[in-house]
Amino acid sequence: MSMFNHRGKTEKYPALKNRALAGHIMLTQLDNGASARVMELRGGHQMVGKLEAMGIVPGSTITKKGSSIMKGPIVLRKGATQLAIGYAMAQRIMVEPRHAVTAENAKRAPMKKLPS
Repeated sequence: MSMFNHRGKTEKYPALKNRALAGHIMLTQLDNGASARVMELRGGHQMVGKLEAMGIVPGSTITKKGSSIMKGPIVLRKGATQLAIGYAMAQRIMVEPRHAVTAENAKRAPMKKLPS
């Protein structure tokens, strides 16, 4: 299903694009090892086509495995597949981080005392 945007061009994922971007970040800002839901692909037809061929579409979940220093490639995991994309392409992928309970987060949360 596609709809027309304000420029008269069709969009493949209009429902996800119209959501507010509160809490969404660029993929490059995501911590290594963190999972996130892809919310928007901000690129041209060629870039969006490449990402779709790799299975990175709005609504899918990806995990950032690592990144190189000095704006090098970003390594992602999508299901059982590992992919590497360029830094510029990763900057155009807007994601919503998934906040999983990790050992570090569990230490921060106060424990409730049980009645004796």
